[in-house]
Amino acid sequence: MVKGVGVVLSYSSNRQAQAQAHAHAQDLSNVKNTARCANSIAELRNRKMKSIYVKSIITIIALTILSSIAVADVISFETPDNTFMDGQPVDAQVTFTTGTDSITVVLENLQIDPKSVVQNLSGLVFSISSGENSGTVTSSSGLPRTIDNDGVYSDGAAVDTGWELGTLGEALHLHVLGTDIGPAHTLIGYPNGSDLYSNAKGSIAGNKPHNPFLAESATFVLDIPGVTEDSTILGVTFEFNTSPGSTVTVGEPPLIPEPATLSLLAFGGLLILKRQRRRRS
Repeated sequence: MVKGVGVVLSYSSNRQAQAQAHAHAQDLSNVKNTARCANSIAELRNRKMKSIYVKSIITIIALTILSSIAVADVISFETPDNTFMDGQPVDAQVTFTTGTDSITVVLENLQIDPKSVVQNLSGLVFSISSGENSGTVTSSSGLPRTIDNDGVYSDGAAVDTGWELGTLGEALHLHVLGTDIGPAHTLIGYPNGSDLYSNAKGSIAGNKPHNPFLAESATFVLDIPGVTEDSTILGVTFEFNTSPGSTVTVGEPPLIPEPATLSLLAFGGLLILKRQRRRRS
C-alpha cells in the first residue's frame, strides 16, 4: 500500500510540474503576442503619422499653388446679345488678367461666318481702376488666316499681331489701325459648320489689303507700370471695322475727352489767362 501511494504522489507531482511549465510557456507566449501587438500598433501609428505628414505636405503645396494662382485678378467683358454694327451682328469677348506691372489680354471674336469686315475687331479701349493710362506691348500672338474668294481659308504659323498700345484720354487703346500691319490683322470670327466662310463678301473674301486676318482670338501681354494684382478693369469699348467709329461699350465707359469737350477746356483756359493778365496790369 505504501509503495502504491508513493507512486501516485510522484505521478501527481509530475503532472503539477508539467502544468506549471505549460502555464509558464503560455505566459511567455502571451508576453510575446502582447509585444507583437504593441509593435504592430506602433507600426500602424507610425504609418498613420507618415500618411498624415504626407497629406499635410501635399495640402500645403496645393494651397501654395492655389494662392499663387489666385494672386492675379481675372476680369471679362462681352458684347450684349443681339448687338449689331452697320446692320451686321457682332459678338466679342475680352478677358484681362492683372498682375504686378502687367496685364494679359485675350481678345476673342465669337461671331460665326461673318459677312463683312465691319464684324471684325480692330481695337479695344479700356480703363484701369488704379488710373494707369500708358504702357507697351511686351508680346502678342495670333494665327494668320487668309480667306479666298470662295470662302476657303488657310492658316499660317502663329505670328506677332502687330497691334500697338497707346494712350487715349485716361484710357489705354490697343489697336491695329494706323500701325504698319493694318488694315490687315483685324480679328475675324469662326467659319461655319462646313468649315467655310460662305457668307464672306468682298471686304473679306479675297480682299488683299485686309488679308491675312487674325483667326478667332489673339493674346497680348502688356507692360503697364503701376498695375497690381488688385487692379481691375472698369469698362471697355470694342472697336470694329477698318475705319473708326464702329464701337460697342461694355461696363463703365472709358474716360475719353470728346473734341467738343477739348474745345471748351481750351476756351476756358484762354479766359483764365486773360483774367490773370488783366489783374497783373
